[in-house]
Amino acid sequence: MQKDKQQELDAMLSEDCLQVPDGFAQRVMQEIQASQQVDKPSFVSQGLQWFALAGGFLLGAQQLLSFVFGVWLATTVAG
Repeated sequence: MQKDKQQELDAMLSEDCLQVPDGFAQRVMQEIQASQQVDKPSFVSQGLQWFALAGGFLLGAQQLLSFVFGVWLATTVAG
């Protein structure tokens, strides 16, 4: 079975041009156009994204303030 497929592939590659079915280009272009249509995200999805972004910002700011406080505390104790 594998040899049959390999021979079939070799035969197709040895031909100058492959014959495609009628309407092939139109079907491919329709699929491309259909796949490029993007649905807008829902209001809830956008809200959750903004909530996650704000939460990440707050956690990052907290980490930064903790670091600054730690440096300040270390220099105050050492001095």
